Amino acid sequence: MPECRFLVDEGALSLDDVPQDEREDSLIALIGQLDALRVSEERVQLMDNWGAAECLGGDDVADTIVKFQVLDRDQSLRLLTLLDQCVAWNRPAAVASDSEIVVDGTHCRG
Repeated sequence: MPECRFLVDEGALSLDDVPQDEREDSLIALIGQLDALRVSEERVQLMDNWGAAECLGGDDVADTIVKFQVLDRDQSLRLLTLLDQCVAWNRPAAVASDSEIVVDGTHCRG
């Protein structure tokens, strides 16, 4: 599988810390970034269970879009389509490491 240089994680999907009047702009910016990466044929990884990730007030992405009407219908479909086209990222495999690191002179296993 070709290497992915870009990753969409929980933070990119969370709107909890985004002021209400900036939520739409935040998601539209994400749509723009994902669109640009697709046009440039970059592969983007997305956490495997992104559909269940909390987006706003404990609701997942789709529920947030519908419940809070953050985006219009076309924007919502575009965002969900772009997210669905990302390469699944399996978090445990991505963070597993057998390497040794040194912190302040102390050798540690990663």
